[in-house]
Amino acid sequence: MKKDKETWINEVLGSVERIKPAEPMPGFYGRVLQKAMETKMAAVIPMPVVYRAAAGLLIIIALNTFTCIAASKTIHQAKVKQFANEFSLTQDYNYNY
Repeated sequence: MKKDKETWINEVLGSVERIKPAEPMPGFYGRVLQKAMETKMAAVIPMPVVYRAAAGLLIIIALNTFTCIAASKTIHQAKVKQFANEFSLTQDYNYNY
């Protein structure tokens, strides 16, 4: 039994020596290079279009920034006014005479 296992192991290890690397079909590399040369190059975007897109993006970012700053100032002023009203810190005394 032990000899059978040893012969089987030797056969399996010997089969590894007969393995050869895979080889492509003849002309495979030539066809790949030919297809690569035949494919069209991607269209190049003209620079004026890129400049216009960049300018538009910058305008949108600037408007968004100014809007956020103005909104935060308005919110801050409203909070300060509310705080002043709660603690009677304003001198708005309206007397009905």
